[in-house]
Amino acid sequence: MHSNSIIHELMHALHRKLTMKDTPLVVTISGPSGSGKTTIVHELIDALDMPVALVHTDDYYIGKTRMKAEMPQGEALNFDHPASIDLAKLARDIVSLQANLIISSPIYDMATSEPTAQTRVVQPAGVIIIEGIAANLDEIRSHSDFSICVTAPLEERIRRCITRDNTRNLREEHEVIAHFTHVVAPSYDIYFKHADEQADFIVRN
Repeated sequence: MHSNSIIHELMHALHRKLTMKDTPLVVTISGPSGSGKTTIVHELIDALDMPVALVHTDDYYIGKTRMKAEMPQGEALNFDHPASIDLAKLARDIVSLQANLIISSPIYDMATSEPTAQTRVVQPAGVIIIEGIAANLDEIRSHSDFSICVTAPLEERIRRCITRDNTRNLREEHEVIAHFTHVVAPSYDIYFKHADEQADFIVRN
């Protein structure tokens, strides 16, 4: 389906939800790595043409130092495991935004794999978008009014991740493919796929 058609359908569905609510509308957008979540989020925000509070689940990574001490056995540095994300803090911040309170969202540094000392101020708005691989997990989706899963064929996701990771982490192509094949894709299937399959709207990107 063409991107414009996807956004048109999403806007139609969201409009129905908005007319039924007098409190902020929470939209969760998840999907596997490389599926195109960020693209859909930005196109949706442009189409909404109203203030949106955008929160990224990636910013809630606990970082490799805490992961080594707190992750389940055998998952010490698996960034594609739900325990690598502070879901409890993320849920609390969503509740605060729903109550029209300002939050200080963490800022995560992909280069060091650690949270930074800085935070990002997120103002409450009529629409709250929670974007990232963990957005449709039960702990987060329970606060959602409308859930979206963005997906794409495996080969396309790998191609996008090669382009992204070469820029972000300066990893060689064969390293990206190996990591994606042996860690990223299997972890998504085990920990996140079932939740995404329950989404209200599935975008086959």
